[in-house]
Amino acid sequence: INKYWDEIGWIYDSLGYNAKSRNSSTIKNTVIQLYYEAGVKKWGDKYDIVLGGGFLRLRSPYYLFAGEVRYSDLLSILPFDNELVLCSIKGSDLLSKFINTNNSNYFIARADSRNIDPNATYYIIVDSYTSTYAPNRLTEIERWGSDVFARDLLADYIEAGNFE
Repeated sequence: INKYWDEIGWIYDSLGYNAKSRNSSTIKNTVIQLYYEAGVKKWGDKYDIVLGGGFLRLRSPYYLFAGEVRYSDLLSILPFDNELVLCSIKGSDLLSKFINTNNSNYFIARADSRNIDPNATYYIIVDSYTSTYAPNRLTEIERWGSDVFARDLLADYIEAGNFE
């Protein structure tokens, strides 16, 4: 580790303070909201984005402890390098695959099922794992790139003091 400390040591620096322990559901819902907000910021001028969502499962220890948060903590619970992806989806598939489903693995932000036209096309922000899973019936429009992942969005959120 000492040999590579200059390259990896930063992951042990404090990002900020977490005022209370946050469970898996809270963290996933926060990340999904951040997906949505990031997608609107990047693509919102061109697309009417209605949803942020995806397949999110935290890894051990499955929550953030109260106290100082380090990037290494986020890397532990959100280890995968799934990119953010802008996708299109037919309204009927949006309802059946993401909104009116009992699949608790998918977390979503900002969709109101009462206003979704089953025949219309909608734009959503998901992770690359979700976008490439064929049964979801998503059409990929554009990827963010390989430099922003769920843990990075959460790290920025914590650095801004949002968990204090």
